[in-house]
Amino acid sequence: MDEIGRRYLLLVLRLGHHLPDLVSSYLGPAELAEAVAGEAPTPAEELHLEALALKAEAAERLGGSEADERRGAWLADQLSALAASARLVAGEEIGFIDLVEELYGIAAEAEPAATFDSARRHLIEVLPPGRTLAARLASHDRSVSIPPEVAMRAVQRMTNALHQRTIRDIWLPEGESVEIVARQERDSAVYLGGMQTRIGIDARAPLTIERLVHLAGHEAYPGHHAERASKEALLVRERTLGEAMVMCRFTPAEAISEAIAELGRGLVLDDQELSGVLRHLLRDLGLDIPDEAVDRELTVARARVQLGRASGNAALMAWHEGVPTTEVRSWLADTALIGGEALDAGMAELATERGAARPFRRLVGPRIVAEWLEAQGGAHGLTRLLSEQLTPRQLRREIEAAAG
Repeated sequence: MDEIGRRYLLLVLRLGHHLPDLVSSYLGPAELAEAVAGEAPTPAEELHLEALALKAEAAERLGGSEADERRGAWLADQLSALAASARLVAGEEIGFIDLVEELYGIAAEAEPAATFDSARRHLIEVLPPGRTLAARLASHDRSVSIPPEVAMRAVQRMTNALHQRTIRDIWLPEGESVEIVARQERDSAVYLGGMQTRIGIDARAPLTIERLVHLAGHEAYPGHHAERASKEALLVRERTLGEAMVMCRFTPAEAISEAIAELGRGLVLDDQELSGVLRHLLRDLGLDIPDEAVDRELTVARARVQLGRASGNAALMAWHEGVPTTEVRSWLADTALIGGEALDAGMAELATERGAARPFRRLVGPRIVAEWLEAQGGAHGLTRLLSEQLTPRQLRREIEAAAG
């Protein structure tokens, strides 16, 4: 690990004193983390200055090779985001639109109403009859629920199928693995290091087909686990890049990570192939879910992705337009067709300005990545995303270069 990587790690760990949710996984030297844990918190103003100083030094020292230039560009974007977080900790006010741009390197734009209208039309066309659209959606969910006694086997089978496709079409490092466990809490996925991930499945909640595919594809292959294991093998073990030893939320890298998890499954297993895999899996498990219900579920899942974009609009309403919380909650419930824990979780995310910026990493990030993948080619592009340090700004520059 060189001095730039070491300083980056120290900066993140010290900023994590103030922001406990900043670090999602840490693979660096244990003694470094222990030393920082024993320090008094570094003033946020000092951390802001260190982020800017390290950004300048990286720009000056990293160059000459394509790999160094790419590393320098990635560090510049990450350090800009960390500097913005330090400014927030120090009490500085940053306008919401500017905050999203500084944290993620993406624009905070409202989703057109046409997106939600289109999603509703698709749901109206395919859902079984019912009194309201929300009731029809709930009835559909029940029709594609997998019984608790086979839920674990279903997730394991789906994960295995996507694992095989990812190895066939992309690549995975030798020795990586995913452990799936049942729990009495909300679903979770924790990267343990050593190219291992533990996915916890909430045994209390019904396992719909949509949730099954999300757990296997988004969290495992070729989603978050595949990215973290690949980068640990290539960037940490082979290149010993200090900055690759820690994964941070509220940064451009998180937007790329979310885009990989959102788009990756479709690149190794498109919806038509997925339908066949699901039908075979359900028959093997002895479940009597009709083929037409499986196909309907895929349409419903696509519509829900569109409706989920309402979270960005809700964030803008709350933090840019000053709409009262009760009105934001009501609008989000009606537009996204959610309630209960899902609505509570969405509103909890909007409770702080920094949290309200997070929806945009899963809304805008995938759009930029999808446009970039069109020029790169799906398999080649996904291979790069899983193995290289890239940010939305870097992808936009490559898109512009290709167009020019």
